[in-house]
Amino acid sequence: MALHLLLFLAIFSWTLADVSAQFEANVYKYTGCIDDCSNSECPSGHRVYDNYWVQFGATDSYGQSYSMCGWAWQERCRCHGCSAGYFDSLTDCAACPIGSYTSSVASTSCSTCPSGQRTNAASAATGCVVCPAGKYALLDQCNDCTAGTYSSAESSTCSACSTGKYSQGGAASCTACTAGRYALDTRTPCADCSAGKYAEAEAALCTPCANGKYSGAAASSCDDCAAGTYAAGAASECTSCSAGTYSNTASTLCTPCSAGRYSSAAAATCSECPAGTYSLGATEACSNCPAGAYSTSSAAACFPCGSGTWSEPGSGSCTACAQGKYRLAQPDGCSDCPGGTYTSDVGRSSCSLCGVGRYAGTAATTCTDCTAGKYSTGAAETCSDCPGGKYSSSEAASSCSTCGRGEYSTGGASSCAACDDGKWSVGDSSSCYELADNFENCPVHPVSDHLVDNECNYLYQNDWKTVAEEGASPFGNTCGSLAMCQHESSATEDDYYIACAECADGLIPLGVNSGSESVRGACSSQGHYPVACVSPTSLATCPQEEDGLTARDHDCKYFYNGDWVEKDGGEQTPFTTCASYSVCDATYGSNGGMKNEFHIFCAACPDNYKSFMEDSGSDQPGTCGNLAAISSCYSANEFATCPSYATGGCTYLGPGTFGGSRSPEMTAPSSGVCKEYEIISKSTDSITGLISYDVACTECKDGLEAGDYFTHSTGRTLLGSCYDAPDAGSDQSSYKSCTADDAHGKTVKCNYLSSSGEDGAEQWSGVGYGENAPQNLYAGCTSFTLCSYATTETNTTMNFMCSACKPDHVSTYNTEAGVEGACSSSGTFPTKCVYTGVTTESPTAAPTPARTPSPTIAPTPTPTPPVNHVENTLIWMSNFVSAHFELFLGLLALVIILLGMGAYKCYHNDKYRDRYDSDGERGDSMWSFDARDVDRVMERQASQRTGATGGGASYRNGMSQELPLMNSGSRSVNSNHHRELQEEWVERMDPNGVKYFENTRTRRATWTDRREGGDGGLGVPEGPGSMSIRNAGSGSGSSRRGSAGVNQSRRGSAMNVSLSGVREDVASSTASSSNRFEWNDNPMRDEEGGG
Repeated sequence: MALHLLLFLAIFSWTLADVSAQFEANVYKYTGCIDDCSNSECPSGHRVYDNYWVQFGATDSYGQSYSMCGWAWQERCRCHGCSAGYFDSLTDCAACPIGSYTSSVASTSCSTCPSGQRTNAASAATGCVVCPAGKYALLDQCNDCTAGTYSSAESSTCSACSTGKYSQGGAASCTACTAGRYALDTRTPCADCSAGKYAEAEAALCTPCANGKYSGAAASSCDDCAAGTYAAGAASECTSCSAGTYSNTASTLCTPCSAGRYSSAAAATCSECPAGTYSLGATEACSNCPAGAYSTSSAAACFPCGSGTWSEPGSGSCTACAQGKYRLAQPDGCSDCPGGTYTSDVGRSSCSLCGVGRYAGTAATTCTDCTAGKYSTGAAETCSDCPGGKYSSSEAASSCSTCGRGEYSTGGASSCAACDDGKWSVGDSSSCYELADNFENCPVHPVSDHLVDNECNYLYQNDWKTVAEEGASPFGNTCGSLAMCQHESSATEDDYYIACAECADGLIPLGVNSGSESVRGACSSQGHYPVACVSPTSLATCPQEEDGLTARDHDCKYFYNGDWVEKDGGEQTPFTTCASYSVCDATYGSNGGMKNEFHIFCAACPDNYKSFMEDSGSDQPGTCGNLAAISSCYSANEFATCPSYATGGCTYLGPGTFGGSRSPEMTAPSSGVCKEYEIISKSTDSITGLISYDVACTECKDGLEAGDYFTHSTGRTLLGSCYDAPDAGSDQSSYKSCTADDAHGKTVKCNYLSSSGEDGAEQWSGVGYGENAPQNLYAGCTSFTLCSYATTETNTTMNFMCSACKPDHVSTYNTEAGVEGACSSSGTFPTKCVYTGVTTESPTAAPTPARTPSPTIAPTPTPTPPVNHVENTLIWMSNFVSAHFELFLGLLALVIILLGMGAYKCYHNDKYRDRYDSDGERGDSMWSFDARDVDRVMERQASQRTGATGGGASYRNGMSQELPLMNSGSRSVNSNHHRELQEEWVERMDPNGVKYFENTRTRRATWTDRREGGDGGLGVPEGPGSMSIRNAGSGSGSSRRGSAGVNQSRRGSAMNVSLSGVREDVASSTASSSNRFEWNDNPMRDEEGGG
C-alpha cells in the first residue's frame, strides 16, 4: 500500500512539473461568464490551469477587469498562457517539434531556425545556435563536413572541393595540388605524375607527353627527342629508328626511306640504290632486279622486259620470244603457249586465246574447229563432248543446246531423241523415265537427282484437288479406274491431271464434271467423268457435310411423291421403301464458300414392290428436268384396300363391277380376284390438296386368267376381268367345235391333233373360234380332251386330242411324239376315226406314222380335208340351231320334206337290189341302175372339188370310153352292154393275199367274179370288209381319190354294194399317178400302181 502511494505521488509530481513547464503562472487571462471552465473557453495561446475560478472584480495580465456575472452562480475562468518553447495546439499547450522554437509565451505556433543554425533543444526549444566552419546545421545538431567537402561558419550544407584539390573530414577549406602532382579524387591527397606524363598546379589528371617528346616521374613538362630517334607519345624515353628509316628532331615516328633508297639503324637520312638494283623503300639494302626485269640507279622498282622479251637477273636488256611462245613477266624466260592459246608472231607478251568452238594444243600457232557433238567455250586445249541431255548440231559450237522436256541424249550427241510413248524426261536428261500409271496414291518421282517432284491433280467434286507425292487419291477406293488426262512438266515439277473414268463396281457417280475448268488434255468431254462415287444405297442418307476434303455444306433434293424434298447432309431420304438411288444432277460450289447440291431420285424399288413414275418438272438443273422418275414405291397388293394416304380416294379402272371408286380404307371392287394392282395416274386437287389415284389390276390371282383388256385414256392397255380357265385334261363332247363360254375379248384358236394325207402323218390342225374339228375327227369322235391351255392379252390357244372314236369307227392313235400337256400318254388318243359300219369291241393297234410337233401356240392352220355335202349340211345346221334356235322349228318342216324325198329315191333304187343273190350268180346285175345316175354323181363331185387345170381330164380318169347309157324308161341293161361290162373286170390280189375283182372302166372292186364265165363267188373273204379305191390318171395337175364302201351280207351268193361317196383331192403337181386302193386297216397298191 505504501508502495502504491509512493508511485502515485511520483506520477502526480511529474504531471505537475510538466504542466508547470507548459504554462507561465504570472501570465493569465480571464474568460467571460461561463458555466464550465474548459480549454475551449480559453483564448488563443491560453489553456485552463489547475481549474482555478476567477474572483469577481479581478484583473488579468492584459489589464482587463471583469465585474460580477449576471447570475450568482456564474463565475469567470482563469486561463494561463503557454510557456516559451510551447504553442497552442487548440486542445493543449504542445512542445515545439525538433528543428523549431518559440521564445515568447501564449504563442500559437513555432518558428524554424535560420539556415546554418540549429535549435537549442531537441524539443520545446526557446532559441537557435550558429554552427562553426567545417560543420553544417541539421535540425538540433551541427555535423562535420565529409572528406572532399568543406563549409564556412553558419552553413546548412558542405561544398565539394574542385578538381586538383582535396580535403579531410570537418575541413573549413580544400588543399590545392602542386605542379607535377594531381588529385582526381578530392577525398584523397595529391599523387606524383608517372614517367611520360606531366602536370601543372591544381591538376586533376596528368597529361601524356606529346609525340616526339618524353618525361620522367613528377614532371611539370616534356622534352624533345633527338634526330634519329622518335617517341610515339607518353614516352618516358625516345626510341632509335630502325634500318630503312630515318627521323628529324622531335619526331613522332621514323620516316621510311623512299623507293630507290636505303638506310641503316638510327639514321638521320637515306642513301640512293646503285644501278641494277632497286628498293621498294624502307629497306636496309637494295635488291637485284629479277630475271625478265632491269633498273637504273635510285630505282624504286625493276622495269619488266618488253612484250615478248626476257632477261636474266640483274640484266640491263631483254631478248624477244620465238613463235608459239610468249613472255609476260616470267623470270625464267619465254614459255610455250598453253593449250587453247596460240601465237603466230615473235616477241609476243601473251598468247591469243582460241575462240569459242575452237581448240589448240601447247605451243600452237593456230586453232582448229570443234566437230558436231562437241563444243568449246574458248581457250580449249581439246573440244568437250556434249554431256548427256545436251547436243550440238554444227561444227565450231561454243556450247551445247539442252534437250527439252520429253527428249534425251547421251554424251557427244549431235541431236536429241524423243522419249518413247509412256516415258518422259524433265529436260537436260540423258535418259527417259516411265510416266506414272497408277494413281491410287500420287507416285514418287523416279528422277531424284534433278530435284523434281510429282504433283497429282485429281478432278474431285468438280475441282482439281492437288495431292503431293505419296498422298492418297481423294477418291479412295470408290473409283474403279483413274485415267491420266494430261501431263505437264517444269524444271522442278511433273504435274499429272487425273480423272475418274468410271466408278468402282456397285457405285454410281455423285455428279460428273462440268464447266470449262473440268476438262484437260485427253479428258476433253464435259459431263463424262464422275467427280465423286457413292453406293446407290448409301444415298438413303444425304452425304455428310464434312468429308475430309471440303467443309462445304451438302444439300440433297429427293424427288418424292411428285415433289423435290430438301434434306441437309446426314439426314435420311423421305422414301421408306427404295432399293437404290441415282443422281441426275450434282452442283459443286467453288472456293469453299458455296454449297454442294445433289438432285437424287429413286432408281429401283425393292423386290416385290412396284414403282410409280411422275414427271420431275421442267425447271430442274442438269438432266433432272422433265425426268420420268420413281415418285413412290408400293407393294403389289397395297391397293387391295384404298390406302389412307389416298386422301381423295381411289378409282379402280375396269368395266362393270370390276371397277369403281372407293374411299380411303375401303376394299377394292376386284379384291376377290385380283392379285396385284398398279397406280395408273395420280392427281392433286388444287383447292383442297386431296390426292386421288387411278388404279388398275395387273395380275389375276393364281388359277385365274386375265381378259377383257381395254385401252385407258393414257394409251395403256389394261386388264378388265379375271376368269376361270378351262382345266387341262377335261373331256367334253362340246370340244369338237372351237368354242368357249366367253372369249373375254380375245381371239380364240384351237389346235386338233389328227392324221390325214397319204402318209397318215400326225399334225396339228388349227381352226378359229366357232369352227369344227378336222373332218376325220369331227364325225367319228365322241368327245375331246383339252390337253393344254395358253392365253395372252389378245389370244387364247387350246390344244385338243380326241378322247374316243364312235363304236362303229376304227381309230388310229397318237404316237410317242404325239403327246401334249395333260395328254401325256401315247397310243391313247385317236388321231383319225374311220367309219366301218361295224361296231368294234376294241381299237386296232395304233400305227406309227411320222408327225409334226404339237404346238404350244396356235400353229399355221393346214387346210382341212373337204367334207361331203351331207356332212357340211349337218354341221351348218348344228351351228345354226345352236345360234338361232328360234328359227329351228321353221326349218324343221323343210328338213322333213327333204328327208321324205330322199327316202323315196332310196326306195326307188332299192327295188333293183333283189337282183343280187348271195352266191354271186347274179352279181353282174349290180349295174342294173341307170349309169347316168352314176355319171351325174361323179361329174358333180368332180366339178366341185377338182376344177379342170389343163389337159381336159375328166372324172373318168382320162379314159376315152364312157359308160353306156341305159334306157331310162326300163332301167335295164341290154345283153350286149352286159357283156361289155363283164369283159372289163380283171382279177386282183390285195397285200394280204386276198383275191378281188376290179372293173378297169369304173375302178369298182368286188369279191364276186364278174368276168364272163366267172364263178361269181371265188375269192370272197369271210366276214365284212371295206376298202377305199384311189384312182389317178395321167393329166395336167389333177389327181383323184375315190372310195367305195362294200357291205356284204350272207344271203346266198348275192352281195349288196352301196356307193358311199366319192372323195377327191386336187394336187398341184403334174405327174402320172397310179391307181391305188387300201383297206381301212391295211393299205394296198395294185399292180399297175407299182406295188
